[in-house]
Amino acid sequence: MTSNHDCFIFEPVDDFWATIRLTKPGHEKPSHLDLQFRVLSRKALKRWIDDFANPPEGSSVEDLLAEVIVNWKVMTNDQQSVPFSEEKLRELLDAYPASIGEIARQFIEKSTESRLGN
Repeated sequence: MTSNHDCFIFEPVDDFWATIRLTKPGHEKPSHLDLQFRVLSRKALKRWIDDFANPPEGSSVEDLLAEVIVNWKVMTNDQQSVPFSEEKLRELLDAYPASIGEIARQFIEKSTESRLGN
């Protein structure tokens, strides 16, 4: 018999936080943005990727990102926290056009990466 720490426990996975690198126009190095993402099943992630590549009628890539981003850690220049909202997310995506593809790519990477060592 094995101890409990050796057994895989089948349970739903919570949303996860990831630090995303973003390009800011006029800056040499990328900035970092902490985002909390919704966990998608393999099938749901594949459907999301397909939809992102070709958004369904009446939908946009901004809508698709709003479906999977549930929170963030963002500050103003004077160190005030910016509460997360879909409206504020859309402002960020509009202000930094490269962020749309960068966030989507890193969301997919973080959702599918393996953390097993050798």
